[in-house]
Amino acid sequence: MPVREWFRPPRHLLVVLLLVTAASVSALLWFGWQLTEQESAVEAQRSRERLEQAADRIAALLRANLAETGERLAAAAAAPSPAGIKPESGQSLLLVLTQDRLSAYPPGRLLYTPVPEHAAEAPESAFAEGEAAEIRQQQLEEAAGMYRRLSETKDRALHAGALMRLARVLRKSGQTEEARAVYERLSRMDGVRVAGAPAELVARHALCDLSRDSADGMRLQQDLLAGRWALTRGQ
Repeated sequence: MPVREWFRPPRHLLVVLLLVTAASVSALLWFGWQLTEQESAVEAQRSRERLEQAADRIAALLRANLAETGERLAAAAAAPSPAGIKPESGQSLLLVLTQDRLSAYPPGRLLYTPVPEHAAEAPESAFAEGEAAEIRQQQLEEAAGMYRRLSETKDRALHAGALMRLARVLRKSGQTEEARAVYERLSRMDGVRVAGAPAELVARHALCDLSRDSADGMRLQQDLLAGRWALTRGQ
């Protein structure tokens, strides 16, 4: 049938109806899409407003906490001794940083510190002769004698360094019990360092290695977790 026949009465009414229907459906679809877009935009705006309100509340809370902390720190700085301060919260920690030292109050809550402890330690040059005999010449008995003589000094740092090296030589020569006795002496020395670490810690670690006693290891672990020694993160 020719196309022009469709536009003759009454067929043209059908074509007009189809065109009107298609236009209506298209308009409904377009308005529906616009409404969906508007609802999405409104919901996004509401989400942003909720986030901004939450951020404002958090910021206000942080400002209040910082102000309170600032007042407490000012009071602590004015106190004669920060060590006497008792934090209100069990999670509180006061850090006092000076030019070459970091102190934590109360002690025992800081596992490690970015500032190494400035305890006394004997220079490596003091043991150069003994270490040459021990390491390069493999003369363990001669090195042990040198370390024993150095351990008789009244200089605590030199005494601790000599004890550590004497115990090391004794272990190398198979004299385990003698090495253990020397490490026991070293473990009772505080306030000095050997090999860059607290002498007591070095000695107790060596004793744990010698005895393989799990109880000694647990006690050492507990003291480490309690912050007994001022250690760096690497240590």
